[in-house]
Amino acid sequence: MKTKKGPKTPEQKLRLGSIEQALKNGYRLIGFSLGNGLRVINIQKDGELKAYGESVEVLGALENANEDYARGHRPYKYVYGVKKPRHLTGQLDVSCHLDRIVRFGEEFEIHFENGLFVARYQTVEFMVIEPPLYIRRRFLANKTKEPEIYERYGHTYKAKPPLGDSSWCISIIGRPKGRHSSSGVAFDVAYTGEGYNIGAAIHNMLTNTGKAKAIITQAVLPSMRLTLVRVPI
Repeated sequence: MKTKKGPKTPEQKLRLGSIEQALKNGYRLIGFSLGNGLRVINIQKDGELKAYGESVEVLGALENANEDYARGHRPYKYVYGVKKPRHLTGQLDVSCHLDRIVRFGEEFEIHFENGLFVARYQTVEFMVIEPPLYIRRRFLANKTKEPEIYERYGHTYKAKPPLGDSSWCISIIGRPKGRHSSSGVAFDVAYTGEGYNIGAAIHNMLTNTGKAKAIITQAVLPSMRLTLVRVPI
């Protein structure tokens, strides 16, 4: 019996054949928003802009960039305000998950590597670094009244036993060399997705459902960056 698939996301429905050809030729796609909220797509390599697209939301910007590459990258003044609307600001509402990321200030990047399109964005996430399971069990079983020391992501933490309930107090007592100001709770996290087309790569970057598999690399890099890679099975 086949499992019924859900409806495709707006990202999965993207058809960007011209941009995909550009990426196969070594160019990279950069997506971001301007200060006025306009969503912008650049197709570039080594400082050379090969195609450009802008719109009030990111899907429209991607489609405009796709058309611009197909037509040989036309000068801005001959496109916006002439053949396409020239918007002063981007829209406040978001059209999809990817648009939400761009709308709130994150940048994403897509390139072609080893026969797959690779989409990536980086953000800052706050994590509560709980004690390991064996420490929590000892606390909850009242087997110790002494603080426990543990390490995660290059930091050293001290957890004190709970006082009458299941909570505990956590403090940072050691940080990685050269990162004395590190908060120990805020980390740079990069999300990466791979696919056989741009829509699939973006979808796998954004979600862990369907044919995507999450691979979490917990090794601590010098910059304290964690990488979550989502690839097709």
